Amino acid sequence: MGSVDPSNVKVSPCGRRLVWSDTDGRICVMTLPLYQNANDKPTKYTVLPEQNEEGEPMVGTDVELSWSPGGRYLAITHQARNQFQIISIADLGSPEQAESLDVADIELGRIVQATPDRFNSGDAYWGHTAHDIKMANLVSME
Repeated sequence: MGSVDPSNVKVSPCGRRLVWSDTDGRICVMTLPLYQNANDKPTKYTVLPEQNEEGEPMVGTDVELSWSPGGRYLAITHQARNQFQIISIADLGSPEQAESLDVADIELGRIVQATPDRFNSGDAYWGHTAHDIKMANLVSME
Protein backbone atom coordinates (compact mmCIF):
# COMPACT_ATOMS: atom_id res chain seq x y z
CA MET A 1 0.00 0.00 0.00
CA GLY A 2 1.28 3.46 -0.88
CA SER A 3 1.43 6.38 1.49
CA VAL A 4 -1.92 7.86 2.48
CA ASP A 5 -2.71 11.27 1.02
CA PRO A 6 -3.70 13.24 4.17
CA SER A 7 -5.79 15.74 2.19
CA ASN A 8 -8.05 12.91 1.00
CA VAL A 9 -8.84 11.18 4.29
CA LYS A 10 -12.58 11.57 4.90
CA VAL A 11 -14.75 10.28 7.76
CA SER A 12 -18.40 9.63 6.92
CA PRO A 13 -21.05 11.82 8.60
CA CYS A 14 -22.25 8.79 10.56
CA GLY A 15 -18.72 8.48 11.97
CA ARG A 16 -18.42 4.78 11.19
CA ARG A 17 -16.60 4.79 7.85
CA LEU A 18 -13.30 6.10 6.59
CA VAL A 19 -12.07 6.56 3.01
CA TRP A 20 -8.70 7.66 1.66
CA SER A 21 -6.61 7.64 -1.47
CA ASP A 22 -2.96 6.69 -1.49
CA THR A 23 0.06 7.73 -3.51
CA ASP A 24 -0.34 4.60 -5.68
CA GLY A 25 -3.68 5.97 -6.92
CA ARG A 26 -5.91 3.50 -5.08
CA ILE A 27 -9.09 4.41 -3.20
CA CYS A 28 -9.50 2.50 0.07
CA VAL A 29 -12.50 2.37 2.39
CA MET A 30 -13.10 0.76 5.77
CA THR A 31 -15.63 0.56 8.55
CA LEU A 32 -14.26 1.71 11.89
CA PRO A 33 -14.72 -0.85 14.68
CA LEU A 34 -16.75 0.09 17.73
CA TYR A 35 -14.62 0.57 20.84
CA GLN A 36 -16.09 -2.51 22.53
CA ASN A 37 -15.35 -4.65 19.43
CA ALA A 38 -11.91 -3.24 18.63
CA ASN A 39 -9.99 -6.32 19.77
CA ASP A 40 -12.39 -8.99 18.47
CA LYS A 41 -11.00 -9.26 14.95
CA PRO A 42 -8.44 -7.50 12.76
CA THR A 43 -9.60 -4.36 11.00
CA LYS A 44 -9.98 -4.79 7.25
CA TYR A 45 -10.09 -2.27 4.46
CA THR A 46 -11.42 -2.59 0.93
CA VAL A 47 -9.68 -1.29 -2.18
CA LEU A 48 -12.22 -0.02 -4.72
CA PRO A 49 -11.99 -1.31 -8.31
CA GLU A 50 -9.86 0.62 -10.78
CA GLN A 51 -12.86 1.31 -13.08
CA ASN A 52 -16.51 2.25 -12.74
CA GLU A 53 -19.32 0.39 -14.57
CA GLU A 54 -18.68 2.42 -17.74
CA GLY A 55 -15.01 1.43 -17.81
CA GLU A 56 -13.75 4.88 -16.81
CA PRO A 57 -10.58 4.75 -14.68
CA MET A 58 -10.91 5.55 -10.98
CA VAL A 59 -7.22 5.61 -10.18
CA GLY A 60 -4.87 8.49 -9.69
CA THR A 61 -3.79 10.78 -6.96
CA ASP A 62 -6.09 13.61 -8.08
CA VAL A 63 -9.45 12.39 -6.73
CA GLU A 64 -12.04 14.12 -4.58
CA LEU A 65 -14.09 12.02 -2.15
CA SER A 66 -17.46 12.91 -0.59
CA TRP A 67 -19.73 10.81 1.66
CA SER A 68 -23.52 10.71 1.53
CA PRO A 69 -25.18 11.82 4.79
CA GLY A 70 -25.89 8.23 5.87
CA GLY A 71 -22.46 6.88 4.99
CA ARG A 72 -23.73 4.32 2.48
CA TYR A 73 -22.69 6.05 -0.75
CA LEU A 74 -19.40 7.60 -1.76
CA ALA A 75 -19.04 10.22 -4.52
CA ILE A 76 -15.71 10.01 -6.31
CA THR A 77 -14.63 12.86 -8.57
CA HIS A 78 -11.95 11.52 -10.92
CA GLN A 79 -10.57 11.87 -14.44
CA ALA A 80 -12.21 10.05 -17.33
CA ARG A 81 -10.17 8.59 -20.18
CA ASN A 82 -10.55 11.88 -22.09
CA GLN A 83 -9.13 13.85 -19.10
CA PHE A 84 -12.44 15.51 -18.16
CA GLN A 85 -13.46 15.31 -14.50
CA ILE A 86 -16.47 13.05 -13.84
CA ILE A 87 -18.32 11.88 -10.73
CA SER A 88 -18.96 8.22 -9.94
CA ILE A 89 -21.11 6.99 -7.04
CA ALA A 90 -20.11 3.81 -5.16
CA ASP A 91 -22.66 1.85 -3.12
CA LEU A 92 -20.79 0.49 -0.08
CA GLY A 93 -23.73 -1.11 1.73
CA SER A 94 -25.34 -0.04 4.98
CA PRO A 95 -22.93 1.03 7.73
CA GLU A 96 -25.07 -0.78 10.33
CA GLN A 97 -26.23 -4.36 10.63
CA ALA A 98 -29.96 -4.70 11.17
CA GLU A 99 -29.77 -7.44 13.81
CA SER A 100 -27.21 -5.91 16.16
CA LEU A 101 -25.16 -2.88 17.05
CA ASP A 102 -22.12 -4.33 15.27
CA VAL A 103 -20.58 -2.37 12.46
CA ALA A 104 -21.12 -3.94 9.06
CA ASP A 105 -18.23 -4.77 6.76
CA ILE A 106 -18.01 -2.97 3.43
CA GLU A 107 -20.31 -4.65 0.89
CA LEU A 108 -19.30 -3.16 -2.43
CA GLY A 109 -22.25 -2.79 -4.77
CA ARG A 110 -22.46 -0.88 -8.01
CA ILE A 111 -20.14 1.97 -8.97
CA VAL A 112 -22.16 4.07 -11.41
CA GLN A 113 -21.05 7.07 -13.41
CA ALA A 114 -23.24 9.96 -12.29
CA THR A 115 -22.06 12.64 -14.75
CA PRO A 116 -21.12 12.45 -18.45
CA ASP A 117 -17.56 12.76 -19.72
CA ARG A 118 -18.40 15.56 -22.17
CA PHE A 119 -17.59 18.35 -19.69
CA ASN A 120 -15.89 18.78 -16.32
CA SER A 121 -17.91 17.89 -13.24
CA GLY A 122 -16.87 18.43 -9.66
CA ASP A 123 -17.86 19.36 -6.13
CA ALA A 124 -20.35 16.53 -5.58
CA TYR A 125 -23.19 17.73 -3.36
CA TRP A 126 -25.56 15.53 -1.41
CA GLY A 127 -28.95 17.19 -1.10
CA HIS A 128 -31.47 16.94 1.68
CA THR A 129 -34.61 14.82 1.82
CA ALA A 130 -37.97 16.06 2.99
CA HIS A 131 -37.37 14.17 6.25
CA ASP A 132 -34.10 16.08 6.82
CA ILE A 133 -35.85 19.41 6.32
CA LYS A 134 -38.72 18.43 8.64
CA MET A 135 -36.28 17.34 11.37
CA ALA A 136 -34.26 20.57 11.01
CA ASN A 137 -37.46 22.60 11.40
CA LEU A 138 -38.47 20.64 14.51
CA VAL A 139 -35.06 21.15 16.08
CA SER A 140 -35.09 24.89 15.33
CA MET A 141 -38.55 25.25 16.94
CA GLU A 142 -37.35 23.88 20.28
